[in-house]
Amino acid sequence: MPRKCPECDWIWPKPTGSCPNCGSDKAPPAKVAFESGDVIEGKVPTRMPISLAVLVVAFVVYLAWRIVQMVTWLF
Repeated sequence: MPRKCPECDWIWPKPTGSCPNCGSDKAPPAKVAFESGDVIEGKVPTRMPISLAVLVVAFVVYLAWRIVQMVTWLF
């Protein structure tokens, strides 16, 4: 997640290191989405939208039911 440098208000794309504009070492605190604080390639990982998770669960339940129907039809 981009942050602003406290010295020059430059948008800081990286979570660590010195400011590319003024060279300030005062890195603003990173805002992370997870308790572990994992940062991948300078970006904070995001969670799957709840609507997509509900869609995936509904699809899995539908496929399971269709498999049950197929097994009962075969026997």
